[in-house]
Amino acid sequence: MLFRGRFRDPAAPLQASGVKPGAKLMARLAPEYALARASAADAPPAPPAPPPPATARERLTQLRASIERWEGVVGELSAAPRGSGPPEGAAKSRDFRVREAREMLERKLLAMDAMEGLGGEEREERRALLRKTDAMCHTLDGLLAEIRAAGAGDGQ
Repeated sequence: MLFRGRFRDPAAPLQASGVKPGAKLMARLAPEYALARASAADAPPAPPAPPPPATARERLTQLRASIERWEGVVGELSAAPRGSGPPEGAAKSRDFRVREAREMLERKLLAMDAMEGLGGEEREERRALLRKTDAMCHTLDGLLAEIRAAGAGDGQ
């Protein structure tokens, strides 16, 4: 590490080296890190990520499939008996699952809001998906309110 043009001990605390808050520092790459970095560069590259969908139709198709999967989760959560805890062996509580579904549906709403360049048919399909997703979010909000009310009644 360089400070005021002189090398400083990298293991020493910065204040012991005379560095004050807001001071500018220059870090040099240690030789052992440079070797590790070079060997990592020689490793085979990771497979490329699949390209994002190019057309509005493809994006809507992907969003629709994802929303339909979450629709099944919302249906299971709303059909579950009220006031029941997690089933035997369940890793997640009902409250957590409802919050998770709500968060993911909100992300889908944001993704649909960000879509641009839609034609007439795609725009109508997007509107229908927005209404469907919004209705599921309202259902989950009602479930969360019931869970909170049940928790308050239990003295939690």
